[in-house]
Amino acid sequence: LLIKAVYKCKKRMNTNAGNTALETDTITLSTQDDLRIAKISDVIRLEADGNYTTVYEKDGTKTMVSRSLKAFENLLREKGFIRTHQSHLVQISAIKSYLKSEGGFLKMSDESEVPVAVRKKSTIVKLLQDKSL
Repeated sequence: LLIKAVYKCKKRMNTNAGNTALETDTITLSTQDDLRIAKISDVIRLEADGNYTTVYEKDGTKTMVSRSLKAFENLLREKGFIRTHQSHLVQISAIKSYLKSEGGFLKMSDESEVPVAVRKKSTIVKLLQDKSL
């Protein structure tokens, strides 16, 4: 009986391990019309507008979802994203350059410019310097 229970438990763990890999590579975007699954690696940046967030992807797709940027930040922090401003979260690997003008902006791989908050500037600059090594 104990052996059967252990076997069942191992089987469940293996099944869940497969799902975890899928969950860590994708994100579900719930819009007014549908639920869309996007690869996290395709997301360039996210921009807040109140309790709504617009997700910008590599292929030019923009998706507005009724979820706060803070919720996305908690979900994506461990996936290579950083909060650069009160209303912006960016994928670190999608940063092309840092523009020092007017307090600081990040030029992203989609050619968009994202502001950097004064209190985030030193963290962002250090991150980019460490990345260049």
